[in-house]
Amino acid sequence: MQYLVRMDFVDPGPLLPIEQYAGMMRQAVLPGHKALQTLKSEGKILAGGPVGQRAIAFIVKTKVTPLQDLEDRHDQDRQATDQMEQRRQQ
Repeated sequence: MQYLVRMDFVDPGPLLPIEQYAGMMRQAVLPGHKALQTLKSEGKILAGGPVGQRAIAFIVKTKVTPLQDLEDRHDQDRQATDQMEQRRQQ
């Protein structure tokens, strides 16, 4: 399966001084770009973008495993056990 993952950039506006904004970029945004580049080189991310926007979007490959409700699984296993025992008694 492939998913498009999108994260929009929230402009902090004039509330942050330029030093604090630059610090946020260096501590969070730029390392994030490096991490995405690494994932792309490993083949875990297929593409990036979008062009000209303050946002990140990328396509990732992932494996999705559906989970079964525990009560349903219990009932299913109980029924299978009952059937095995009935066949054994015949």
